[in-house]
Amino acid sequence: GVSLPTDQVEQTLAFIDFVPPGLIPSMQKDILEGRPSELEAQNGAVIRMAHALGIPVPIHEFIYACLLPGELKVRSEIS
Repeated sequence: GVSLPTDQVEQTLAFIDFVPPGLIPSMQKDILEGRPSELEAQNGAVIRMAHALGIPVPIHEFIYACLLPGELKVRSEIS
């Protein structure tokens, strides 16, 4: 039920075309450098809100499940 501009896809792809090669998101950089990231605040929040509304978000769940072990290790919650 979210309304987006009709040219949203084109705008997003145009933005991506101008991203410099080698640029990585801050979450990826944090994880690669062994620092806590925004995983819980971003993907975790999407998952919690979606579950509360009964909306499936399998891609977010997959990403979260893949990154969580590294995140927990950085936060010393697992060894």
